[in-house]
Amino acid sequence: MFATWKEFRQKFTEEFCLKNEVQMALTKLEKKHLHITKIEDLWMSTLMNLKDLINQARYSEGLTIITKFWHGLQQDIQDLIAQLSIGCPADDKLEDWYAAAL
Repeated sequence: MFATWKEFRQKFTEEFCLKNEVQMALTKLEKKHLHITKIEDLWMSTLMNLKDLINQARYSEGLTIITKFWHGLQQDIQDLIAQLSIGCPADDKLEDWYAAAL
């Protein structure tokens, strides 16, 4: 069916590995909270992990990504962002949400 190992490997990866990566990312993103902490080093690590999960899950809609990000935040951080009178992030500006959460 395959002329070379490279062809087999490519087809195998397309059929199995990417789906698993996407499914794993989706599963992690669907958890109620991603346990983002207040300690800056851990926060940055978790934030980068969240960005990676969003990319792996192949989310492309801004509002969907922001919703997943919002649900991943601890309640007290959600409350603080919701109460911002200046600098409240727009619903379509993901980088603004990251900055507000930081």
